[in-house]
Amino acid sequence: MVLSGVLRGSGDTKSPMKFNAFGLILNVILNFLLIFPSRDISLLGMHIWMPGMGLGVTGAALGTTIARTTSSVVWMLNLARGKFLVRVNRNDLRRFDIPLIRRILNIGLPAAIEQFLMRLGQLMYSRLVVSLGTLMFAAHRITITAESLSFYIGFGFSLAGTTLVGQYLGAKDSKTAEKSGHIAASMAMLFMGTVGLIFFFFPEVVIRIFTDEEEIIQVAKVCLRIVAVAQPFLAAVMAYAGSLRGAGDTRAVLWITLIGIWGVRVFGTYLVIQAGYGLTAAWVMMTLDLIVRGSLLFARFRKGKWKTLKV
Repeated sequence: MVLSGVLRGSGDTKSPMKFNAFGLILNVILNFLLIFPSRDISLLGMHIWMPGMGLGVTGAALGTTIARTTSSVVWMLNLARGKFLVRVNRNDLRRFDIPLIRRILNIGLPAAIEQFLMRLGQLMYSRLVVSLGTLMFAAHRITITAESLSFYIGFGFSLAGTTLVGQYLGAKDSKTAEKSGHIAASMAMLFMGTVGLIFFFFPEVVIRIFTDEEEIIQVAKVCLRIVAVAQPFLAAVMAYAGSLRGAGDTRAVLWITLIGIWGVRVFGTYLVIQAGYGLTAAWVMMTLDLIVRGSLLFARFRKGKWKTLKV
């Protein structure tokens, strides 16, 4: 994770793509071999004997651990051989650079707390949805999976914003840094807004990619239509949060995340469920959270205080 961030910050987004793809493919192969027992499978009309360990869930955990460990070793070997734009000087590893450590903590701790509070808030939100019953939670999970077709696009533009804003600020070109952040957000909103239109007008087609259960489809398609409205705001959340992180303004992102996730999504969902409303209301609260955070992050970025932050 750290090396991916370092290389993306240097402008090298291709190496993380390649090495993370290697780890993910290895993970899939090992899971396939370790989860299932030896068996005959049909492929293109041929019967092939496939070896397997039959370890079930344990095999999934073991396969993922081996894949991550192997991927980490490959990362470190390539770093040691100087294959990346960023190189490690061994002399720097022999002493503690207290001022540099303090700068890293100044940026990293708020970002870490923000991510922790966001994941915890999402967990609490899911816990509230669970109280609605198995069918509602299944529809909830399917809708989130369907929505992932959109927000991975935003994740890419978020990384672009982080990299470009950080690099242009480092070059003392705050005007281009601001322009880069706005362009990254605009492109994310364009792409995710387009996917949102598909979600809104063809929700059942999208949901059927993941399930054939009619009861789940009928509930999930309503939720997908609701969150379709929020796709441009989700794009703004991801892109502007990434740009502010690139500028080192991680404390502002922390507070805005706290307001949106806990103040709107979790607390709002608790209130609507207590009032007797169902999953649709919970997704309305999620949409409101995205609208609030997207608007606040845009306002923070536009205000421009991040241009003068010392990191």
